[in-house]
Amino acid sequence: MIICVYGKDSYRGSVQLRKMVEKFSLQRDPQGLNLVQLQGKGLAYSTFAQEVCASPFLAEKRMVVVKGLIEDGSDDLIGSVQTLFEKGVPDTTVLICFEQKDTFKKKIQKTLFASLCEQKYAQRFDMLSGSALQGYIGAEIIEKGGAIQKAAVFTLSRLFAEDMWGLHNSIEQLVAYARGREITNEDVLTFCEEQAQDNIFALVDAILGKNKKQMVQLLEQQYKQGKDALYVFAMVLRQFRIHLQLRDCVDANITPDAKAMGLHPYVVKKTLPSVRQYSMDRLTGIYKDLLIVDTRIKTGVLPANIAVERLLAQCVA
Repeated sequence: MIICVYGKDSYRGSVQLRKMVEKFSLQRDPQGLNLVQLQGKGLAYSTFAQEVCASPFLAEKRMVVVKGLIEDGSDDLIGSVQTLFEKGVPDTTVLICFEQKDTFKKKIQKTLFASLCEQKYAQRFDMLSGSALQGYIGAEIIEKGGAIQKAAVFTLSRLFAEDMWGLHNSIEQLVAYARGREITNEDVLTFCEEQAQDNIFALVDAILGKNKKQMVQLLEQQYKQGKDALYVFAMVLRQFRIHLQLRDCVDANITPDAKAMGLHPYVVKKTLPSVRQYSMDRLTGIYKDLLIVDTRIKTGVLPANIAVERLLAQCVA
């Protein structure tokens, strides 16, 4: 039996995969002697074939899970697997292929993917949207023992339309925070603002610390969550402005007053440790570069995404 679990909604796909593995372990393999999990990256065909064609040990079935076979596997692996599939997988083997994409560039990838999608038990997980996503959020909250206002459901669906992993984490935090009471829209806005701010804090720290690898990862993370370059730039500019305000306070030996500065106490608390590590000259230098880029973006000299990437590369050079 071959099962393909695939789609852009990797969170729900992962949940389904976990359920299938847990069910197999409980019903057929409580001792874990007939369950193997492999990664497509660096996987040799000989290893794949050996695990798929092996006989179960003191059991009727054997389960083999392969993650990223098509996305991360070599062309040689993919071609050989296609040949094996044409010959047939042993009836005693349950092979599950898990892919986090539903489109591939190479012909060899497309061919194998088409074969997997044609399997009787193929399961596709597309990103949810609109009423389907809102219904999912409501059901998840109830399942975890919580309750939520309709306005809060709508806000969550808007903020996490392209980030189901982030949505899941936020739901768990909100249910724990509410402690049995109904989750309000204000709760959602407070939590999500802090999460978004945390990502910006980390990006600014990577810029100041000249950590190019982390900076690229965080920038890509923002894009994957549906944030565009203009939004990211605006948030980084705002955060450097806050850094400068707080650096003034530190240099003057004044305790920052969040309310008087028009800032959330959480923002002040999170920013101060970073502020103390860098001089006013360092912060001012980057801020001036940010203002130049801001002008170029607003006047149309450079597209926002190119301007942001050039600036960040310059900051960590």
